Amino acid sequence: MNDCARAKAECTSCVGRETRGKRARSSKKTGNQGYGLPRVAGKLLQYISSADLPNPLEVKKTMDQILALRPFVPAKDFDLSKRYYQALGFRLTHEDDSIAILKFDNFSFILQNYYAKEFAENFMVQLLVRDVDAWWKQIQPDMLVSEFAVNAPRAPAMQSWGMKVGFIFDPSGVLWHVSEVPF
Repeated sequence: MNDCARAKAECTSCVGRETRGKRARSSKKTGNQGYGLPRVAGKLLQYISSADLPNPLEVKKTMDQILALRPFVPAKDFDLSKRYYQALGFRLTHEDDSIAILKFDNFSFILQNYYAKEFAENFMVQLLVRDVDAWWKQIQPDMLVSEFAVNAPRAPAMQSWGMKVGFIFDPSGVLWHVSEVPF
């Protein structure tokens, strides 16, 4: 049995022992009412502190090697999608039969000649901009509706999570959140 399985088994068994037929008493130290929560938490903390965790300096060295994070965006009609993204201001830097790399300044993504309806219609990308209203005025996403037969965009508005966001759809149904940087 590995350490994870052993820790899980110990935590499950201690909960079971404390709760059979009655509710556990509250803990004076934590004030928690419940079914052995203080004991379970103690076991988990003991396991976590004894686990072989990576050295933070080694993690930083690894993270320093990361240069970019690029999503693979699906395309129902590969040629139409390439034209759409170029109309948004992305530059085509590579293309073959299966992928196209689209870039704007230091940012890029990979458009793939692959489409699964359920995947594409649940795929989202966030594009962070300094001023979403200025971006919206310059790009004029409403004009893309007739040219590319995409769903109508939703103009920028403050969202419940505290960001001002406009929404645009690509020809495959991918939803882009054009968001104003909150910082």
